[in-house]
Amino acid sequence: MKVLKRLNIFILPLIFLTTLPGCLSGLVDSEGRSSLPVIEDFSITQDEQTTDDCQDGSGRTFADIFINIDRSQCFDECVAGFRVATEEEVNALLEEQKTTQGLSEEEFTVVKETIAATKGVCVKEVFRPTNAIQFKNTVCGCLDSKALTLNRCEQICSGKSTNKEEILFADVVLNEEILLNPSLGSLKNWCTIEIGDGLLNPGCQIEFDNGSGTVILPIKEFTGQTTFTVDIKTLDLNQTYVMRLRETTSQAVSGAVQVRKIDPDKEVSTRGPLSIHPVTMYTCIIRPAPVSPDYTTR
Repeated sequence: MKVLKRLNIFILPLIFLTTLPGCLSGLVDSEGRSSLPVIEDFSITQDEQTTDDCQDGSGRTFADIFINIDRSQCFDECVAGFRVATEEEVNALLEEQKTTQGLSEEEFTVVKETIAATKGVCVKEVFRPTNAIQFKNTVCGCLDSKALTLNRCEQICSGKSTNKEEILFADVVLNEEILLNPSLGSLKNWCTIEIGDGLLNPGCQIEFDNGSGTVILPIKEFTGQTTFTVDIKTLDLNQTYVMRLRETTSQAVSGAVQVRKIDPDKEVSTRGPLSIHPVTMYTCIIRPAPVSPDYTTR
């Protein structure tokens, strides 16, 4: 028994020393830290002929290619549906990754240097939907409780109070491109929210086109998910305008509706709704045949 105890004293440390390098290699290698982000040190440069920064066997270096923001793909150019991100967008995306991935300052610096060495970062193209908004047939201008525009607006204006201002009340229908988009969902968001399309400070204006010129007015107030108001005191009386919404950075537009301002204190024989009808080159007419005195046609 004494002999075995003495052997154990020498054998156990020997086994520990033998297995220790294998454990350390697992800690040092990337296999031993698979749950952590793998950040390669791209600051170590190699000979240009042997460098393959894309690590796909193509020999392409960062100076030759575009990459995605996750640095997992190389592109000779941004493919259809993608575009090159602006410097501001890249910085915002990097700050987001720094927070979500918990990058240290050293890792963050390496990532920034990697991206700076490429031709750019490809990001998904984002569009503000156009022709995705249509006006309801309840667009009415009111001066307090008096109708200020043609469109059978007497009933709509009867309950309004505009503080003696000439206010146009409009309601729209949003299609699914806006309603189902988590970044949008309302007319106000369609007008004002930055959606990652590279365009900053979006906003809406109202255009009133009379065929010879366009009057541009701001939205006075968003009063609901699909409603807004406009001060129309600068529009001319008895002038028909085609009105539409336009987002000023993307140039996305809404459908159109006609507006005709009238004197609220003057009787108008016809106050029916206005509508837009396409005009073609040809119009069919009925031409009756001439009739002779003996009632025969000629």
